[in-house]
Amino acid sequence: MSGTPTASIIVPAYRSHDTIAESLASIEAQRFQHFELIVVDSSPDDRSGRIVRESFPQVHYFRESNRLLPHQARNYGACRASGQVLVFTDPDCVAEPDWLERLIAHYSSGHEVVGGSMRSSAGWWNRSVTLTKYPWWDPESQGGVRPEIPTGNFSVSRVVWDQVGGFRGQYFAGDSEICWRIRSAGHEIWFDPRAIVTHLDHSTLGPFSRERLDRGRDFGKTRVRTQRWSRGRCLAYLMGAPALPFVMTARSAKYALRGNYVGRWLPTAPMQFVGNSLWCLGEALAHFQSLVST
Repeated sequence: MSGTPTASIIVPAYRSHDTIAESLASIEAQRFQHFELIVVDSSPDDRSGRIVRESFPQVHYFRESNRLLPHQARNYGACRASGQVLVFTDPDCVAEPDWLERLIAHYSSGHEVVGGSMRSSAGWWNRSVTLTKYPWWDPESQGGVRPEIPTGNFSVSRVVWDQVGGFRGQYFAGDSEICWRIRSAGHEIWFDPRAIVTHLDHSTLGPFSRERLDRGRDFGKTRVRTQRWSRGRCLAYLMGAPALPFVMTARSAKYALRGNYVGRWLPTAPMQFVGNSLWCLGEALAHFQSLVST
């Protein structure tokens, strides 16, 4: 590639040595090649860095000694990127060869924020976790305007990025939060299910459960702080919280029906409900804390 790249692909890394080689190899194999690839690594050791330096010397590799949260690392990479479009994925995601080509094609159609789907690796457990974490970004979902896109498969024009000011790095829910600001600024978020990355094998039940609880709590805190929820609204959420896991699982079922993948979705429903319940418990704890601390 020569000249200013069309896209800058930014990958945050933290203890990513088991998966980063497969992820970066899939990016290098893209049909659309006018891009630069940036890795921001804040791991406590050099195992990820050694893999990048030895096997992917063309990658722009940045090492930070202090731990960066994922969205902090993405902001760090974006500040050093030169592409017209910023593209984000994760070091445990493997992109299809036409992934970047499909994302970039939407920019010529006037879209400014585009994301793709999150496909599961093989096995019931991996399917269950993926459909719990990414229930309405399945490759068989219908494309079109969406309220949010996860940062495992997310792109935004430099113009919109500068307008909204990047991620709020202190939040794990920063992907939701930046989408709220993007929509408030008047921009649509476009979803292309054919722009696919595959999420590699997920962690076991214990780490998954803790993550769902922690991410739900972080999401609740983010929403209360950034959207300035009143005490009355927090109390109303707490009163309705027991019903929310049913609502979330039903919404996931709706997307499965529309995408004709109910047969793949149905065996995962019990684990989705467990994961959704833990998420909602985390949100409820955040809202309760907001009530008692004000």
